[in-house]
Amino acid sequence: MSPRKKGEDARKRQAYEHVLRSIQSAYEVLIECCHEIDDIDLDAARNTRDINGILRWVHETSSEIYRAVPELAPPPSEMPARRWPVDPTKAAREEYSREDALYRLRHNLELVRLILRESGPFAGELDVDRLGLDAHLAKLNEVHAAVIQEIWKDRTDEQKRSWIRDWGMPDGVPEPPPPDRHEALERLNQKLEAAAKLLNDCAELVVELELGPRSHLRTVGTCLGTVFQIQHHIYDERPDLAPGFLKGALELKRKESQNEPGAGT
Repeated sequence: MSPRKKGEDARKRQAYEHVLRSIQSAYEVLIECCHEIDDIDLDAARNTRDINGILRWVHETSSEIYRAVPELAPPPSEMPARRWPVDPTKAAREEYSREDALYRLRHNLELVRLILRESGPFAGELDVDRLGLDAHLAKLNEVHAAVIQEIWKDRTDEQKRSWIRDWGMPDGVPEPPPPDRHEALERLNQKLEAAAKLLNDCAELVVELELGPRSHLRTVGTCLGTVFQIQHHIYDERPDLAPGFLKGALELKRKESQNEPGAGT
C-alpha cells in the first residue's frame, strides 16, 4: 500500500473515531434524558418517542461505521449498550428533587444538541446516511421547550425577570409582571453600592500598581462617577435610601425645587 493511501486511510479512521465518540456521548446523555423525563412525568410517551428516533440513528450510524472500519467495533465480550427504560430492580437511581431533575434534563438536552449538531454534518462529509437526524433534532428542540416551560412555572417572578435579563425571553412562556418599583429601586441601589465599593478598590489598586497608561484610572473613575449619578436619581425617588451625609443636601435640593417658579402648577 502506498504512503498516500495509508495516510488517507488513517485520516478516514480518525474521522470515524471522532464521529463514534461524539454520537456515543450523545447517546449516553439522551438515555439520561429519557430517565429524567419519565421521573418528572413530562409527557413521557411523546417526548421519549422523539428521543428514541435519535437513539436509533446513533445505533444505525455506529453499525455503518463498524462495517466500514471493523477494527473500531467493540469486542464481542463487551457489555451491550444500556437501553431505556432500565429495570428499576437492577439499577439504583440517585434521589433528587423535581427542580434538580428539570435542570439536569435541560443541561443534558442542550449538551446533546451541541454534540449532534456537530456529528450530523460530520457524518454527511463521510457519506454516512444521516437518516433524518435534522428532523429528529427539531423534535428534540420541542422537548427542550417543554422542559423550559416546566422550569418557568416553578420560578418566582423575580427569578423569571432575572432569567430574561441573562438569557432573553424563552419561547412559549408568559411574560412575568413588572417588578414593584419601590422594591426594585432598593435592590438596584444595593447592587450599585456593591459595584461602587469594588470600583473604588480597583482605582486604589491601579494607583498602587502604577498601572499605565493613566487612561485606565480615568476609565475606572468615570464608571464610578456614572454609578453615583444613577444612585442620585434613585435617591430622588427614594430619599430614605440615601446615606446620612447626603440627606441634608437632598432635602435642600427638594425644597429649592419646590420654591422654583411654576413648581406647584
